[in-house]
Amino acid sequence: MIFTIFFNTAVFQGIVLGAIILKSPLFKSKANKYLAYAIFTLSILIANLVFEIIDLYSSIPFLRFLDDVEWAFLFPVLIFMFVVHQLNHPIRNSKKIRWLYAPFLYSAITNVFYDCDVVAHIFTIPHFLKSIIETIGSFDFYLVLVFMPFMAVYTFGFIKFSKDKQEKKWITFLWFLVYVLMLSWMVAILTGLLFEYDLSYIMQILALFATFLIHCTAYYGVFRYRLADNKAGIEELLNKKTLSEDEISIEEVILKKGNDANGLDLFTKENPYFKRLEILCEEHQIYKDNNLNREKVAE
Repeated sequence: MIFTIFFNTAVFQGIVLGAIILKSPLFKSKANKYLAYAIFTLSILIANLVFEIIDLYSSIPFLRFLDDVEWAFLFPVLIFMFVVHQLNHPIRNSKKIRWLYAPFLYSAITNVFYDCDVVAHIFTIPHFLKSIIETIGSFDFYLVLVFMPFMAVYTFGFIKFSKDKQEKKWITFLWFLVYVLMLSWMVAILTGLLFEYDLSYIMQILALFATFLIHCTAYYGVFRYRLADNKAGIEELLNKKTLSEDEISIEEVILKKGNDANGLDLFTKENPYFKRLEILCEEHQIYKDNNLNREKVAE
């Protein structure tokens, strides 16, 4: 019961966190969009585990549509897309990386098609075709065993392109948490299959712990580096403003000096105004007038 409460909290937390990252203007970017989708996918994986614990599939069979799709194929691809977009690597624009979604699409199409017969009874699949789908479906887990390590190594290979040390540490730590969760899940299932141990309790603890860590790390990283980007932008704007003010001040000083110099050059003995002022001072002695000001001199 306690685990169920914690798992429900983790699912709710993931949905809220994903919605905030996806919809908030503060976090709006293509990289964060993929991170939000990855968190939603993780929430679906945890929700499927909750449904299994409380045996909800018996009372609501249609939830099998959600459970039978192998979301483990999608989650690492979304993490990869987040990493390459966060680092602005050129491969993010390549159409070839769309092939990474192929395992998930294969799983979704075959399992949904199969459940339309077995679960929903919408139509009846011919027996020979159903046998083929069941045989193909049995290889899902073995495909995950190959696909997951491949995505872990492939994604890690791009983290080295990060130019920011703090960003590199954060993405590396997020990558580590994601693949510790996924690889531990695989090891637990393999151990259970080979040695017939019941490791469901350990898997629940592992899933819960890793989920909260991924949520916290994702939010901390996204929020921190968004603030860092804003800070850099503000500093750049202030530097530009200071530089502009300095340039304006220098121009004003140069202009003032130029005007003063021009004034000095113009105000010579040959200047008619200088001659008139000299006459006023010598003959009329206007400098003795206590009420003398610029206006009177100008008159």
